[in-house]
Amino acid sequence: MRPVGRLFCFLILSLLVPSVALAHPGASIAVDRRGNVFFADTLRGVWKIDPGGTLTFVGPPNFHFFALDDDNLFTRFNRRTVEDEIRPIARASSPTLVESSDFAIVISRGSGWFDLWDGRHERFSRSPSGAITWIVRNVMVRDCKRLSEVEDAPAGAYLRGLAVAEDGVLFVAATGCRAVVRIAPSGTVTTILRTEGAWSPTAVAVAGGAVYVLEYDHRAAERVWPPRVRKIDAAGKVTVLATITR
Repeated sequence: MRPVGRLFCFLILSLLVPSVALAHPGASIAVDRRGNVFFADTLRGVWKIDPGGTLTFVGPPNFHFFALDDDNLFTRFNRRTVEDEIRPIARASSPTLVESSDFAIVISRGSGWFDLWDGRHERFSRSPSGAITWIVRNVMVRDCKRLSEVEDAPAGAYLRGLAVAEDGVLFVAATGCRAVVRIAPSGTVTTILRTEGAWSPTAVAVAGGAVYVLEYDHRAAERVWPPRVRKIDAAGKVTVLATITR
């Protein structure tokens, strides 16, 4: 994803995520410059899928969010307060993975930002300012199949994960409707993936014309949710890349 896309993605993420903290599985997936796919596992930590399909456990801690630091700018960053904890994963040497316990986080154009549930944003270092432009409001998922296992989720699509493609198209994980939607720059919303059973997406990433989706099985006990990663290629074919069993 382009740096500007990552920054834009973060600026509107706080508009998608509810303003109240819910018990929820991890919501981070990212693809580095080499084609490695990293994804969050709420119970254990972070996993990596290399371009050949090999699955490797990167390591703990088991936080909800992480940011991919391809340039290794924040290898020494450490923040710990009564509200949150943000620090690099020690075993992820290059690229650096900066994990966040409770707040959405992004690294873009030499700066790091994290979102606070009360609507404030804080940054690690200086970053260019920008304006927020609405593309679509009140995203509706056609034929929404509600995820009954998330009883305290907000009404509606419950949007959690978001990625921006090179052409400006948005891909959003509609957790509440067990779907991934494509939002064109014009604002047109199209469903491109639906899950079955209690599986539901929590995060998406875009790389090389493909969409990578992090999903969790919500039937499991809280914080034991098993994750899996599926890939939607440019032709629309869906492939399971990895499934973590308990």
